[in-house]
Amino acid sequence: MVLCVWVQYTLITAEAINFIDNTPVGSRDEAYTIRVEGFCTRLAALLEEWKIEAATHEENISTRCRFVMADHIMNTHTMIIGIQRLARSTSESRRVDCVSLASARKVVGLILEFYRNTTEDDTNFLALQ
Repeated sequence: MVLCVWVQYTLITAEAINFIDNTPVGSRDEAYTIRVEGFCTRLAALLEEWKIEAATHEENISTRCRFVMADHIMNTHTMIIGIQRLARSTSESRRVDCVSLASARKVVGLILEFYRNTTEDDTNFLALQ
């Protein structure tokens, strides 16, 4: 499951970055913004479609798998933030959009959740890596 999501995530991310890089700053209009938002929506929908976050709470999932899934969730949301920042012009660089804010909250929430719910065995597992 995670491999399928990772491949789709990589393709969407590459497509978004190529689109941003190939669009001259002077021609970045509303259609450009809508398309960038679409890439971010597709990334978020990918996590929802595969229920990755819900899978981290299943009891039959190993600690290793939970951490891999959590890492992937955080990477995806961090990429959404990065795409939003990359797509902005320098004059808009201080603007915080709803998509980036939601992704940032998701990342912080996941970090806090895993920090609070990490047992000594989990810590020992992480130390071995």
